[in-house]
Amino acid sequence: MNVTSMSGPFLFFWIIWAVAVAVVNIAFAIGVFVDADLMFVKTKKETYLVSKWIWALATLIGGVFIAGIYWLVHHSKLNPNLSNEIDSDII
Repeated sequence: MNVTSMSGPFLFFWIIWAVAVAVVNIAFAIGVFVDADLMFVKTKKETYLVSKWIWALATLIGGVFIAGIYWLVHHSKLNPNLSNEIDSDII
């Protein structure tokens, strides 16, 4: 579909949708970057797999899906280091 062939309400909706997706991706990328900084300050551990800059860039491009992967890797029970820290806090 060619953007120049779109007209009226559909073009307006498409522009609003594109801006909304861009804003959400930017917000999630900032959130991932800030979370990675806080994780380093609290635990003195870097992010897994790649640096916080790469996580933020990937989230900027991939959006909510990549932010979900970041959360799974760093904050879910799939992270063995996190489950050990939780277990030691309970005891």
